Amino acid sequence: MTCSSVTATFTPSTILAFSTTYTATITTGVKDLAGNAMTNNFVWSFTTGAPTGQSAVTLGSATTFAVLAGSTVTNTSNTTVSGDLGLSPGSAVTGFPPGIVIGTQHLTDSIAAQAKLDLTAAYNDAADEHNLLLLSPGISVGKLSLQVFIIHILA
Repeated sequence: MTCSSVTATFTPSTILAFSTTYTATITTGVKDLAGNAMTNNFVWSFTTGAPTGQSAVTLGSATTFAVLAGSTVTNTSNTTVSGDLGLSPGSAVTGFPPGIVIGTQHLTDSIAAQAKLDLTAAYNDAADEHNLLLLSPGISVGKLSLQVFIIHILA
């Protein structure tokens, strides 16, 4: 457990099971900023939630693109691309025809550039997904008032 100001963060050493009740204890070894120890242990329970899955990732302007590249797009057969084809900042698209694009080709234009930015943001958002369980704030423990409990569920 780590503490900073009025926030205590507990990171379990193993994965917490979903839909399970756990009991936590803050012992009398805890002191407030003035050095006063708690007179009694504080014990409370919490229940982890059911799994909800990760939140949807928003693609922004990249939604309409079936192909979105940074340097080159090369097609070597009779491929049909259903959606927009974008390239930014590169400028080489080869193989269309014989390939067919059912959509708009955005080659080094502002639409492709924005779609690349939006796709990068979506990727970073998906990569940063965490399973966090936030417990109720405002738990008072004797002279201590802990405002936030954060439990990180290891993935």
